[in-house]
Amino acid sequence: MARSTKSGAPESNFRSWLAGKRATERKLIEYLASVGEWWNSEFKAATTEIDYGLRKTVCALANTDGGEVFLGVRDDKSLTGTDVDGNRIEQILRQERASPGDWYVVDLNEPVSRTFSITLANRFGKRVHILEVKPRGIPAFVLERDNELSLFIRQGGSSVKANSFKALEWQRKVTREDLLRNCYLELKTLSMTVGGMHLGLAANLGLTVPYLTNRLQDGTIYKLLTDEDLLFLLGRARGRSGYEGGIYQDLFEARYEITKEMNMGMERHEVDQSIEEILDRAGESLRNRAESLLYYLHRNGISAD
Repeated sequence: MARSTKSGAPESNFRSWLAGKRATERKLIEYLASVGEWWNSEFKAATTEIDYGLRKTVCALANTDGGEVFLGVRDDKSLTGTDVDGNRIEQILRQERASPGDWYVVDLNEPVSRTFSITLANRFGKRVHILEVKPRGIPAFVLERDNELSLFIRQGGSSVKANSFKALEWQRKVTREDLLRNCYLELKTLSMTVGGMHLGLAANLGLTVPYLTNRLQDGTIYKLLTDEDLLFLLGRARGRSGYEGGIYQDLFEARYEITKEMNMGMERHEVDQSIEEILDRAGESLRNRAESLLYYLHRNGISAD
């Protein structure tokens, strides 16, 4: 059953719901019976002019948590089908008159990660198109008739134009998501490479998290993350110089143990063996920590890739 999380992020979509089965009209009807038009899904009959409405919907989903657009489906979930084909959909979303930029998206095909179609029986070749939309992490805009760019977001089951406050609120939300996502990707990469490292690499490079370190140093992490985020990542302050708990605790402890072993003056082979054991433990622990962070992201409606 497809559901929305509290934040509106989809727990599943039609494609994942099919679980490898062929997409058919009957399967689509069954799936639609389980979803509602809410944060992450929208139905469009597409029997009249669809250009602006489709752009607005894709833009809003891309600026929120992603989701699905069903072209050729009425609000009551009945299948009407549409004569609009895939080439026309791409043309509508391309917004050729809009000037592209480095920090925003105007080609709305970019956040559409996948499109597939189902031909309806007894509808003279009409089809239903399903568009999967994923956030890009940068704002998407709709080109208005006056050539101005507008930012849309999802609010309940509607796509609404963001005022100045909503735009700032959206920017902070996206930046928080990017920060947490990058922390996860950095920790995941580290967890896959830490085992079997050479001594020097482990001590000097292997157990570092430069992205997290830089965000701590420039204060970004404290400006953008919630108290819950900080507690989950870093744990609670312990004394004047440390933290207790948090997903990075095992990493910090492993670094401390390696430094201590190297300063004990043991024979080289003894140091190597001891550090290898520390790295093996750290590698397994970091993989578990990365999985925990991935679960935390999903629980907060944040995609991890």
